[in-house]
Formats: sequence, structure tokens, C-alpha cells
Amino acid sequence: MLVYDAYFPWALDVAKDHNILAAAYFVSSCAYVASFYPMFLEEFGSDDQHPVVAAESVPGLLVELPSREEMERYAPKCAQSSSSDDKPDTGKKPLHPVYQMVVSSITTLHLADFVLFNSFDHLEHQVVKWMTNLWRVKTVGPLLPSAYLDKRIESDVNYCVKPYKPNNEACMSWLNAKQVASVVYVSFGSVAKLSVEQISEIAKALKQIPSSFLWIVREAEQEKLPNDFITETSEKGLVMSWCPQLDVLAHEAVGCFITHCGWNSVIEATSFGVPMLGMPQFMDHFLDAHFLEKVWGVGIRVKADEKNFVTCDEIKRGLEKIIYGERGNKIKENATKWKELAKEAVGEGGSSDNSTGEIIKWLASS
Repeated sequence: MLVYDAYFPWALDVAKDHNILAAAYFVSSCAYVASFYPMFLEEFGSDDQHPVVAAESVPGLLVELPSREEMERYAPKCAQSSSSDDKPDTGKKPLHPVYQMVVSSITTLHLADFVLFNSFDHLEHQVVKWMTNLWRVKTVGPLLPSAYLDKRIESDVNYCVKPYKPNNEACMSWLNAKQVASVVYVSFGSVAKLSVEQISEIAKALKQIPSSFLWIVREAEQEKLPNDFITETSEKGLVMSWCPQLDVLAHEAVGCFITHCGWNSVIEATSFGVPMLGMPQFMDHFLDAHFLEKVWGVGIRVKADEKNFVTCDEIKRGLEKIIYGERGNKIKENATKWKELAKEAVGEGGSSDNSTGEIIKWLASS
């Protein structure tokens, strides 16, 4: 069976041409893909393969979906909107090319033998239930090495391609010297680029809170840090260009994660029971941030202005609520609950374990 990135649907054509079974795999949440279905119907219309399926019953899914104009603002800055000069005037603004890619990926999902997600049934139960009306959906996550979750394979510790080389020893030695839940971990992933002004606001907030912090600032971004920040905060903070994120999130010293809300980061933090302060940057980050706060209750999404700028006071306020406030106790309780459910999903007899077994049995009988 060919497992292909769902955003490259041409791979399904290749599989069908060679009589190979194929499974589409999404690197985003079930909710994010489902949220594009109304837009897909608007662009391509409905038919027997793409029926109109009401989504009003899915909690949180369509309540806060952005308009097309807002989605333009949420798209990566490197991708420009498509020009309509060579297209007929339909009176409808063309989709941003990134969103066009997502919408187009939906067109052939009904032809895939399976549609796989790095999620688990309990986490997105209502959305998964809704999606099964359309496609042969299977949740198979969290797709983390066994040694970190169910521990059925202790030697299974490798995880994805590392875009940058982390200094594992220095990072873990520093964490080992910290008290339980005393560290704020900050990382905006391998792609997001923050402005000098935004990095300055984060730096101010980290300076002002009592907690220690581990801040991942990629080498290309470190010139944006305030002058002398690293020296002035050396007693309470550690700034690194990259780190082994799974090991960091799994460490007992980490009590909060300031994240851009990319799906990998969200599913990882959820799997380890780490509360999150969400600062979404683009695309699926905003829906992920909405779910982590409003649906799963494992964190807080900061309030940003119309340019998606977040002040020092807002960051500090969110951290104080999570680390010291009454709301933080409930967030920590929810985070622990989802951590156990994540382990259950990949453990023997769990939903994701069963999904994988069903796929294997289906392949064996095909």
C-alpha cells in the first residue's frame, strides 16, 4: 500500500495506474481538513461522491471559521494570492494558493482506500464521526515513538527528520537541574518567523515572570533578540537554536509550552500532558489554538490585535493564569486526562492500535 501526503493527490493517480492500494495521510488535524469541506463544496459543488453533509453538530468546528479575507491574512507570507487575470470572472475571489491546495486535496479522498490522521478518536471524536460519512477515515496517532508513550518497544526512540541539529546534552542537563513544572518552554517550530517587535514582547514577558524558561530561537532569528537579553537572563533562562522537543516535553521540569500551535507540537504536548499558551501564526495554527482552549481545555490562546501582534502583558497574563491561577489547575487536570487518553489510544486494544490492526488485516485479505 502506498501511503502518500494528502496534499499531493497526484500520488493517488500513480497508485491507481499501477493497481496499488493507497492511503492519504494528513499532517494536520481532522478538524482542520473538515473545516475546508464547505469551501470545497462552494468551489466544486456536490455530487454522489461529494455529498452535502451538515456539520453544525460538530462542536467547535464551524463556530469560528475565518472568512476568505481572514484566511488570506492567516496564510504564509511567502505564498502570494493567485492572479485572476487569466481566469474567467465568476464574481468570486480566487482562493489563496495554499488554501487551494487543501481544498483540491479533498477532491479525490473518496477514491483513497483509507484517509489517515495523526490524531486519536477521543481527541476529535465528533469530527471523526462526521468525516466517516464522507471517507474511510482512520486515526492512527499520536505517531510518536513507542518508548515515549505505550513503551511496548523500548528501543523505538527515533522520530522524523530533524531540520536542525539539537544540542541534546546541554539542553537535558539544564532541565535536569530544574524543579518539577518550573520551566516555560518556548518554541515556534521550524518555519514561523516572528518580527523583531514580537520577539521583544516575548523576551520582556519571560524576563518578568518568576519561572525559568527554555527558548528555542533558530540561528537565523537570534539577531532579533534584544541586546544583552541572553546575558541578562542567564541565571533563569536558556536560549538555544534547537532542541530535542520530545525529550523536552516529556521532562517533568516543563510546566508550560508557548507554542505556535502547529499540529505536531499540539499533539506532542497533548500526549505528554503539558499545558499550552497558544500564539498561532498562520493556517491551521488558529483552529488548533481554538480547539486546545475551547474544546480540550488544555491551554489558553492569547489575544492578538488585527495584525496578530501580542503584547508582553498579554503573554504574561496567560502564563500567570496557567502556572499560578485557578484556571491553571483545571487546565493541568485536563492535560493529564488527555495524556492518559493518548497513551490508551496507542496502547494494546486502543483506538489507534485497533485502526492499525484493521488496516493490516484488510491488506492481508486484499
